[in-house]
Amino acid sequence: WLYGVWGSSSTDVFAVGGDGTILHYDGSDWSGMTSPTSRWFSGVWGSSSTDVFAVGGDGTILHYDGSDWSGMTSGTSDWLYGVWGSSSTDVFAVGDFGTILHYDGGAWSGMTRPTSRWFSGVWGSSASDVFAMGSDGTILHYDGSDWSGMTSGTSDWLEGVWGSSSSDVFAVGSGGTILHYREPANLVVSCDVNGNEKNSFGPGETVYVWGSGFAAGDYNIFIQPDGSVSETGGTLDSTFDPSGGAGAQESVTANSNGDIPVTPIWVIPVDAPPTAEEWDIIVDDGDGEYNAANDGIDDATSVGFVAPVPELPTFVLFGVGLLGLGCYAGLRRMKEHQVSKFS
Repeated sequence: WLYGVWGSSSTDVFAVGGDGTILHYDGSDWSGMTSPTSRWFSGVWGSSSTDVFAVGGDGTILHYDGSDWSGMTSGTSDWLYGVWGSSSTDVFAVGDFGTILHYDGGAWSGMTRPTSRWFSGVWGSSASDVFAMGSDGTILHYDGSDWSGMTSGTSDWLEGVWGSSSSDVFAVGSGGTILHYREPANLVVSCDVNGNEKNSFGPGETVYVWGSGFAAGDYNIFIQPDGSVSETGGTLDSTFDPSGGAGAQESVTANSNGDIPVTPIWVIPVDAPPTAEEWDIIVDDGDGEYNAANDGIDDATSVGFVAPVPELPTFVLFGVGLLGLGCYAGLRRMKEHQVSKFS
């Protein structure tokens, strides 16, 4: 029986299976490779033709360096079913009883996870965007710091996962189950420099934004007071932009996948007053009008972000209310895209 396959090219393909079986395809023929174990293998993945990992029964992990397969210390006796990595120093393996292991280039170690469900597959688009799935429809997502649960909408056992990007992921499982994960079109998210979602900003901090689901092309980013445009449409006023007024709109380009990279849009002055306001971020296609069909909005009433109010008169500051010099907080409704669902 063969259970897993991976290749670095059409002339370098590996297949693994029962009784320690490891096969290699060179573009013409399949041939057996010498394996140091008779344990069954369930998954295989590599970062290159000289850096390949095979995982399987009783916590077995083998590594191929281009010449030989050798055993690695996994630290577990649980069966491992899936393996994937973003690089040779960032590899994940998943298996029985909620086992999730991580390899940092030096050693394998267990990761904290919120469930003991069995995992059958793992895949990611980057080191901070990894999906693991398995029994009872369980799906976890890793953001670079923590694993958290996602709503799958099924109780079927999920066996495999693959995606073309962070916003386009497929999962398959028992009973012919096929799930598809898609982030909303024209998604706009306020974030920190690393792309981690962030909704409250204080003096001296920089507001960043990223987006996905856009048509490829050039866009302008506007910051507008919350409510100045609705989620269905409205005229954008560049003089409202607290990052510098008219002419301060950043130009960004959505790539062929529809992604807008993490972009700084407002450096909040260190001496900004200790008040807070809600702002909307609009990614506009260049016509100066927000159109829900073509543009994107991070609306403060449901998403958006909270930051200090720039240069408001004293009586307005008093009316808004002091929030405390060291703390800026916004009471927000949960972002729609945070309730991530497969369908």
